[in-house]
Amino acid sequence: MLRRQKTLFFTIIGIAVVAVVFMVAGEQMQLFSLPSRTVVKTAIRVAMPSQLAPWARQAALDFNQRHADAAVSIVEISGMSAAQTYGQQPAEQLPEVWSPEAAFVLAIGRDEGAPYAVEPDFEQGGSLVHTDLAWGAFDSRAQSLGSVDWPTVGRAAETENWSQLGGEQNWGFFKLTIASPTHSAEGLAALLSAAASYHQHAEVTRTDVVDGAFVQWLTPIVDSVPNFATLGADPAKALATRGPSVGDVGLLSGASWQRSLDGLQKWEAFDIRAPAYTVRLDYPYALRTDLTATERDIAERFFNFLLDRTDELASEGFTSEVTAGAPQTSTLVVVDDQAVLAFLRWAERERIGQ
Repeated sequence: MLRRQKTLFFTIIGIAVVAVVFMVAGEQMQLFSLPSRTVVKTAIRVAMPSQLAPWARQAALDFNQRHADAAVSIVEISGMSAAQTYGQQPAEQLPEVWSPEAAFVLAIGRDEGAPYAVEPDFEQGGSLVHTDLAWGAFDSRAQSLGSVDWPTVGRAAETENWSQLGGEQNWGFFKLTIASPTHSAEGLAALLSAAASYHQHAEVTRTDVVDGAFVQWLTPIVDSVPNFATLGADPAKALATRGPSVGDVGLLSGASWQRSLDGLQKWEAFDIRAPAYTVRLDYPYALRTDLTATERDIAERFFNFLLDRTDELASEGFTSEVTAGAPQTSTLVVVDDQAVLAFLRWAERERIGQ
C-alpha cells in the first residue's frame, strides 16, 4: 500500500513538472501566453511599396497571431516617395523597417538622410524577392521594328513616325513606355539599362551618365514617352487599359508586365523579351539604425517569416530573372549609387516625369 502511494506521488510530481516545462516552453516560443503573465507587444511598422504590401499585410496578420510579443503592421508607400521624405522627419516617427523596390532607392534615401541600413548577416543579403527589367511590346510593333532593344528604340525615337519605321500610318508616332525616373525605381532602372547598352558595359558610372554624347542620344528617347502623367504609377496597367494608343514598346519590371499581362493580351499578342542589360529590383529589408534590441529581434523574425512565404509571389513575376518564358540572355547592370543620383538629378533638372 505504501509503495503504491509513493509511486502515485512521484507520478503526479512528474506530470506536474512536464506540464510546467511545456507551458514555459510554449510561452517562450510565442505559441501562447500564460494567463498570469502579461506579454508586452512591440509595434513594428514595415514600409513597403504597393507591389508587395498586400502580400506582406496578410503575412503580418499571420505573424502576429503566432508571436504574442509582436504587433507588426504594413505602411504602403512607394520607394521614391519614402526616399525623398524620410530624411526630413524625426527618426522616432519613421517606420522601424523600410523595404523599397531596390537597393539603389535605399541609397537615395540615405543620401537624403534616411536612417536605414540592411543587416549584413540577413539571409539573401537582406533581399526579400527580386524582379528584373524586361522589354514588353505589342506584337505588331515588335514585328515592324524587327528587334526590341535600346539601339532600335533610339532609331525609332529619332525617326518618330511609324510610317517610316515599317509600321502603319494610323499608329502615329513611336511611343515608348517607361516609368517616371523622378517618382519610380523602375524609371531610374530603365535609364541605367539604357546607359549600359549605350556604353556597352555593365558597370555604369557617374561619368557614363553625364557623358554629353550619351545625354544627346537619350534625350529624344525620353521625349518619345508621350505623357508620364497618363502612364501614372503603374505604366503596365495603363497600357493594358488603353492599349497601343498609350505606348508601343516599354521597359518595365517582369513583375509589372506579369501583373497586367491578361489585359495587355486583350489588345493583341504581347511580346516580353530580356534586354541585353537588365537591372534588378531586389527589395532590400532595411532596419532603422536606432532600433532597440527587442525591436531588432522582432523585425528580423518577421523578415525570416516573409522569406518562408516568397513562393506565394512566384506567379506574379517575382524571384525570376525576367518574366517566365523570356530567354536568359541578359547581363545584370552593376548599379553605382553616384550614377543613380546623377540620373535622378538630371531627370529633376529636365523635369522628366514630373
